[in-house]
Amino acid sequence: MVKKTVLKYAAYLSIFGALALAEKSLGLYGAGIGFLFAVLFCREKIYISLPCFFIMECLVAFSLRDVVYASGAVVLYVIDFFIHRGKKLRYSFAETALLSALSMAPYVGLNLDGQYAILRVVLSVAIALATGYVGIIGAYPVLVRGLRYKPSSGEIFCMGILVALISVGIGSPELFNVKPYFFAIGFALIFLRGAKKVLLPFGIASAIGASIGSGEALSMCAISVAALVVAGTGESKLPVCAISACGAFLLASVFFSGFFDIYSLIPFCAGVLCGCFIPQKALKNTCLFRQGYVGRYAMRTVVNRDREDVAGRIENLSSAFCEMRDILAGETEGVPSLETVSDGVCRTVCAECPFCGACVDRFDVRRAMESLVKTGAANGKATMLDVSVPLCENCRRLGFVIAAVNDGLVSYKKLMEKRSGAEQGRDMIIAQIGGMSVLLKSLSESVKMGLSFDVDMEKQLAERLAQANIIASDVMLYRSAEGAEATVVVREKDAKKAALPAIVSQVLGIKMNEFAQKAEINGMVGISFCKAPKYKIMYGESVFAKENRCGDTRQAVKIGKNKVMFVLSDGMGTGRSAQLTAGNVIYLIETFYKAGFDHRTIFTSVSGLLALRTNEDFSALDVAVVDLATGDADFIKQGGRESFVLSGENCYKIEGGSLPMGILADSVPNVERRRIAEDETVVLMSDGVADALGEEEIREIALNAGLCNPKAVADEIVACAVKKRSASKDDMTVMALRLVRA
Repeated sequence: MVKKTVLKYAAYLSIFGALALAEKSLGLYGAGIGFLFAVLFCREKIYISLPCFFIMECLVAFSLRDVVYASGAVVLYVIDFFIHRGKKLRYSFAETALLSALSMAPYVGLNLDGQYAILRVVLSVAIALATGYVGIIGAYPVLVRGLRYKPSSGEIFCMGILVALISVGIGSPELFNVKPYFFAIGFALIFLRGAKKVLLPFGIASAIGASIGSGEALSMCAISVAALVVAGTGESKLPVCAISACGAFLLASVFFSGFFDIYSLIPFCAGVLCGCFIPQKALKNTCLFRQGYVGRYAMRTVVNRDREDVAGRIENLSSAFCEMRDILAGETEGVPSLETVSDGVCRTVCAECPFCGACVDRFDVRRAMESLVKTGAANGKATMLDVSVPLCENCRRLGFVIAAVNDGLVSYKKLMEKRSGAEQGRDMIIAQIGGMSVLLKSLSESVKMGLSFDVDMEKQLAERLAQANIIASDVMLYRSAEGAEATVVVREKDAKKAALPAIVSQVLGIKMNEFAQKAEINGMVGISFCKAPKYKIMYGESVFAKENRCGDTRQAVKIGKNKVMFVLSDGMGTGRSAQLTAGNVIYLIETFYKAGFDHRTIFTSVSGLLALRTNEDFSALDVAVVDLATGDADFIKQGGRESFVLSGENCYKIEGGSLPMGILADSVPNVERRRIAEDETVVLMSDGVADALGEEEIREIALNAGLCNPKAVADEIVACAVKKRSASKDDMTVMALRLVRA
């Protein structure tokens, strides 16, 4: 981190110093200010860019006026930075341009006198605005996106202007008749030899800038030829490339100038030589067009390797849950019997009675006691009328016996209730553990499938996005068991552009929809796309409440990338109590579905939970889970009434069934799968509607309302049901849905 910060300081000092020299060479001002606010737009660290700007602007041409010029820009920079930081605002081109123009105010105010003053001021302001604009376009791919992807033609053009402007500054200074520029350009050419696509534009742009700064055509001609040769020999061995570059520069200099210029050749060759000593690791990290993208293969290999590892762990966890389920399911507890009550009475009452021996001699005491206990259990309480004749004739402590039997029956009843609740809880746990095992098993199989990446298509997508001025700092395309997916990291302002999903779809050759978005740092947003579903869904609902609040609860919720769940829960009764029960049931089912559990596990668990409650709250449930990718719909009914799939010619009835949730812990829902056609409308209804209207009436009402509008169908069915049963005894709810081609 420290090394990176030091390198950034060095780079910015060099750039701002070169721009200050360019201003001095051209006799104008504003290039440094324009680039400063371009860096601000790119969200660069203030403690890096601002000191570098101020130091170099004051150091290159030190005077009181230069300090005033730079101070104005610094003040505006700091104020704007803290405004954006406090209010978390985003930067814009217009704002950056305005700040650049306002920062020129000290220069404009102090340079309005003299010959050509107005022209010089206008040109300086224009340079500030132009440098800011090309700085934003040219610096953004480097500072934010990185050079993993090919820059667009506009980005390359703006980068070229920046390089030319920097070269204007460093192309004119001399030290002992030697221009350091030739050393710098020789070093840069050999250093960037691997990035052939950027090397040649860089060399030509630098040569043009140096020629403008020095006024010598030699720079442009010789350096352009050397850049062309390095680009052609970049794949060769390093000594061959270096010798070729020096030879090309020498021959071009002699050819264009007619004489041997040792003051330019020696620094150029020295720069090439220094570039040769740069470690290969640094070259690989810098020449991103050749190495940067390929280096991501290792990262992707690690992703697939980690997926395999996670899949193995999930599979082991699934096996553990499966074993736990089998252990609990195989465990059987002894069922308490009434014999324990009769034995207890014999031990506590008869054994302590002094006349017990006489009773034993005259009749079977144990059988008589068992008969009394069974009769008392059947009647809820033992009385004198339940005592057998032998026991009544011989027992002298009959009142104590009946009291002991009743105490034993009370304890027995409590024990049975406790055991029943424990068994229900255990059954629910067994169902949940079994469902968890199945879920983990399917998740393991999904994760075990490795991701396949398409590098060439990723490059193409990044280029297409750049052409549409959508800057993507990273792009990843991959195919999994669920199909093709894409993830792009773009600027916040680009995230809402309609061109983004359109370009992703064009590059992949299939229609893609956004399914997830995550905010990243530095104003970037990660957006994930998946294959667009085959269908979209039209939905409508209508409700009539018998009381102030409808006891029927309904919900339509997305539970997966391409799955939508429609739930109608009819709580027993009306009003608030019924609504609360129905709402709780829907929330539990929605949560289980989103977690990925299967139908049986979900309904067994929820029904078991309701059965454990002391309040006798029941809920009739009607669920339809629609897959928008295929058009398949799963109809799950537990106490729910019949549903209908209507078309212009047919009426398909989906029967209701099973007991409502909460009556029996082990009740199983009815599940039916059906593929929904585009011309069909699905109607779900509660008891209040089903009791009022028959199948043929519903079909006629729906056809008259027009099946194309689910809302109209729902409204008309409820209206007719209310009209037919004016004194309605129940709440009425209708949900209607229809698939349309996406």
